[in-house]
Amino acid sequence: LREHKLQSTPHLIVLAADFYVQEMLPHLADWAAIFLAEHLEGVLGDTDLRKFLRGQKLEARTKQSLRGAPGFVLKLLNLALTWLHSLLPYVLSKVHRVAYGLLTGADL
Repeated sequence: LREHKLQSTPHLIVLAADFYVQEMLPHLADWAAIFLAEHLEGVLGDTDLRKFLRGQKLEARTKQSLRGAPGFVLKLLNLALTWLHSLLPYVLSKVHRVAYGLLTGADL
């Protein structure tokens, strides 16, 4: 908060995209990996899954594993990537209640 990368009022807001990528994304990717590991049918190992969710470069053998993955697994991975890299940063950067005029002057 002191570095002006997060705002706590009126709710948690991410003010700096680089803060999300460097500080929040690795932890969120770890949590997503815990959930996804049970549903991936052994397609990716834990380390490869975390690298994939963080958007890091994958090795050739990992890419080959993904090519042979069932459709359900690919859909889960695509949803997780979209959620972590697009949807969540967008939602966390929005000032929801203020943008729609639901706060009064006293709430600020």
